[in-house]
Parts: sequence; structure tokens; C-alpha cells
Amino acid sequence: MLTDFQKYRFRLYRLRALAVFSLLFFFYGCFDYEEKIVFNNDFSGVISFHYTVPLYPDENRTMLQYFPIEKADIEEKWQKSISEYSINYLETNSINKYLRKTATVSYKIEFLNPAELERLMIGENHIKMEKKTLIIERQFPHGSPVGKDADRISRQIHGIINQSLNERFINFSFEVPPIYYLKSNLGSNEAPHILKISIPLKKMLMDTEDVKWKVQVTTNPFSQAQN
Repeated sequence: MLTDFQKYRFRLYRLRALAVFSLLFFFYGCFDYEEKIVFNNDFSGVISFHYTVPLYPDENRTMLQYFPIEKADIEEKWQKSISEYSINYLETNSINKYLRKTATVSYKIEFLNPAELERLMIGENHIKMEKKTLIIERQFPHGSPVGKDADRISRQIHGIINQSLNERFINFSFEVPPIYYLKSNLGSNEAPHILKISIPLKKMLMDTEDVKWKVQVTTNPFSQAQN
């Protein structure tokens, strides 16, 4: 049973996530996002981010404020030190002046407790321990599909975006020590302790239902048997 404070916090997460994914609808052509979480035996670990965002035409400033690009801004946002920071700028000849400049950023953040991930991962997140199983529940709010009363031009634009989104994904990966194994209702296991999930932007921005998924980290009985 969630407390009133937890319900309030999740409402804030949802509003923030809706704002983020609404912006992604407009900048889908120059946005990429990868997130990797590597756990240690005690469930501390490192979360790695790698994303590409559009920049304002006349300055190297991100147009998606949820995804800062400067090291100082990133550390201020998370109130944490980051490591292995890198940034690369790219300019294209796009007709749309707002899609001509992008920045690709990579960095890592260490965490001591898996509960810290609730505020570090995008979307609405809830992390809990049930017996000896770590459970990570995530939810991404859906976008706003074109309405039945939309005009012809709106439907055409929507159709073009819909087709383009087929090739865009947001990627997630999880890795735990071999003494554990991972399972989820999305994605696939490269090995019992390595899980990869790719969610189409089309599903996140065009579907009429939220994207909900759960990752479970459980002790690997086969690893214990070998020991």
C-alpha cells in the first residue's frame, strides 16, 4: 500500500515523464537514448547513460532540458559526481534549423543502494525487495495519438512520424554477477545474468496505453549448486 507521500511523488514523476516524452515526439529524428545498469553482489553498482539530443540553432545548449549535456549541469541535476564523461557535437544539413545540431553525451553514476535508481532512471520507477528478490518496476506514460476529429494535414504529419518511429528505439541493459539471474516481461537474456531491452519510440509515443515492465533479480540456484 502506497503512502500519501509516495502517491504524490509518483504523480510528480508522471507529470515530468509526460513532459519529457511529449518533447521526444517533436525531436524523434535526432534523439537516441541508452541506459545500462551494472549491479554488484550487494546491489550497489553503476548506471551509465548515453544519449543524443538536439541543440538550439545558435548555441550549444540542449533543447531537452531533462537531458543536460554539460558536466556541471549533469552533476547539479543528480546532485552526484559523474565519471567517464564525454561529449561530441554534430552538425547536419537538415531543412529544419532545430534539427541541425546535436550533442552526444556519455557518463556514469555510482549508487550505493538500488533505491537511488528510482530518481536516476527515466519514467516512473518503483524498486523494492521481496524476500531475496530485487524488483524494479518501470512505467512510461503513453503519448497522444491523433484524434478522430483531426484534419487531413494533421493525419498526414502523424502518418509520416509514425512510419519514421519504426526505426527508433530506446535501449536498456542490466547486468548482475553470475550468482544472480535476471528476468523481465520485456526484452531478452543474452545470458542468465545479462538482460537487454529495446522499446520502440513508436510504442512509447503513439500507443494509447502506458508501457509497463518489470525486472526481477533473483539468486541463481545453478550458480549455488556449482559452488
